[in-house]
Amino acid sequence: MRTLTTLTCTALALVSAACATRPDHPAVKSSEFGPALSTASATSLGSPAFGNFVRSREPQLQFCYADTRAASPDLAGSATVAVTLAADGNVLDAGIIRRSWFGKGSDMVESCLLARVRSWRFPANQLDDQTQVLSFAVVFTR
Repeated sequence: MRTLTTLTCTALALVSAACATRPDHPAVKSSEFGPALSTASATSLGSPAFGNFVRSREPQLQFCYADTRAASPDLAGSATVAVTLAADGNVLDAGIIRRSWFGKGSDMVESCLLARVRSWRFPANQLDDQTQVLSFAVVFTR
């Protein structure tokens, strides 16, 4: 069966800059991504541009999976990547906030995904001059 890689851009705004600067919501760092973040009350900020940008870089993300799968043919799964963006589009931080993997090698795929995302420069934020945290899901199937 041919490898099918699907990129699903959910472009969810997980934490707005206003939340990140409030005392009850400390600044988010990649090591802190986890159950504390919730998409239950999320709003989408600029999701069409964000989604289009991520989809245009899908081959870079596919490479991460294909490269690792060569050594681990049973590897399949998904990861949701949260990206902290400055107003100018620079990536301030990125981390995996949700994952579901089968087979060995997921840590290598995730490291590669994060390295790629951290090197990107997204379109400038047209809504305001604040930091945004957005996310997208990547699904890799055999």
